[in-house]
Amino acid sequence: MVDAELGPAPLVRRPRSMVKRIKLAARYTWPVAHWHRRAKRLAIRRAGSELVAVRRLPPASAHAIIVVACMRDESIRLPDFLRHYRELGVDRFILIDNLSRDGSRELALAEPDVELYTAHGSYAGSAFGTDWVMWCIQSTGLGRWYLVADIDELLVYDRCGEFDLMRLAERLEKKGSTALPALMLDMYGDQPLATTHLAAGGRLIDTCPLFDGFYRRDETALRDPCARRKCVDYLGGPRARVFSLPGRPFYGLLAKTPLMRWGSETLYPNAHLAYPYEQNFLADRGCLLHFKFLSDFHDRAVAAVSHGEHWLGSKEYRHYLEVLKLRPNLSLAFEGSLRYRGPESLVAAGLMPAMDWKQ
Repeated sequence: MVDAELGPAPLVRRPRSMVKRIKLAARYTWPVAHWHRRAKRLAIRRAGSELVAVRRLPPASAHAIIVVACMRDESIRLPDFLRHYRELGVDRFILIDNLSRDGSRELALAEPDVELYTAHGSYAGSAFGTDWVMWCIQSTGLGRWYLVADIDELLVYDRCGEFDLMRLAERLEKKGSTALPALMLDMYGDQPLATTHLAAGGRLIDTCPLFDGFYRRDETALRDPCARRKCVDYLGGPRARVFSLPGRPFYGLLAKTPLMRWGSETLYPNAHLAYPYEQNFLADRGCLLHFKFLSDFHDRAVAAVSHGEHWLGSKEYRHYLEVLKLRPNLSLAFEGSLRYRGPESLVAAGLMPAMDWKQ
């Protein structure tokens, strides 16, 4: 079913083959899913052995919301990442540094509210950092709210300038919810990628204030026999619009559940899927503003291909480089781009719902 709030997608995903449907259905049967969750918990324990605490902080308040993130060479984005979440009321960060060489580690250590770990293992081998993240969460303590985001992701929700994350968590708990799912919304500037520079101390949203307003919710999971064991995904956005090639449509995974109240059963089977699975389908949603497309995009894609630590040996980044080779002055801006003027812009575009804060 197409969400009435969202416009038509520029591309349509190819239907899955019958063989793939059968494999997916088998994956979500109870015995197989139970085995996967057990294996995931063992992987989390192993991931803990790859982490070294550089700085630990005294225990946080039981009511504090803690942000947990992996990073690698994020000195450009890190200052605004910290600023954004502090403005949302966060007073504790757990950062996991995986072999940064650009001063990110030193920047993190200069901040009094940052707890820092170094990870010397494989990013791909840790399920792209999620096993490290979950080990940190479990060792810090369950029964509290955590926000998991990459350094280039800034969570927003309706009226977030008025109501901080603690008020949001209280509102969700009153409704019986334990999570806030989100659309990962790619943000971009009005200049070619190569000249989209973030000034020192600048805000990411000032450099990349534009977004696509046309997405379509792929609700296949809701119609599937294994419904509520997957997640709603989104189709569209600048990656589909600009990086698709003739006969080769391109999609990014755009669904995440970054904010959750973690209990003994809570897991990330992968970075885009939360367990228990119903947390991916809740009516209240936010947006993760995603700032991938800065002037360092080409160099970061080259580095990703070189170390091969992303999905399928960094296949996605190989595709980006192929397109950039064809279009070195690529710009994502077009006549249909919308400008971000606060979370109300996303509510008006139908990309996330308004919230009744009187509840």
